[in-house]
Amino acid sequence: MARNEALTSDVNKYADLAVAACPAGWLSAKHPRARHSFRLNEILLPQGFHSEIRLALRDQGGWLWGALVLFREDPNRLFDDYDAAAVCVGQPADQRRTRLPGAIAPQTRIGTWRGRGRPHARQPDNRRVC
Repeated sequence: MARNEALTSDVNKYADLAVAACPAGWLSAKHPRARHSFRLNEILLPQGFHSEIRLALRDQGGWLWGALVLFREDPNRLFDDYDAAAVCVGQPADQRRTRLPGAIAPQTRIGTWRGRGRPHARQPDNRRVC
């Protein structure tokens, strides 16, 4: 995922979300640019994830300080425009301009909720972290 973020042109990259009016974006097979998304077609779908929503986290001064991604395994409950808009509610106008100090590739951790709400997280090299 980190390599995809840093080196590949793709949908909803954190650098793009960080400077967007709404710093959230969704991706699934129903997204208009899904056909062209390496992340969706070569990383997420083969691992059983059918949808993601990404959020660039900014402080009150507009600085990018982190990123969040949520995945859905259920192909019948995909993220969409409504979900992206919902996480942007209350976004102050002064946070809509974001300063990026160089190219930032957030540390990648992959996490999901499996079964009955038990967290399941893995490092990019597939080591379990919780």
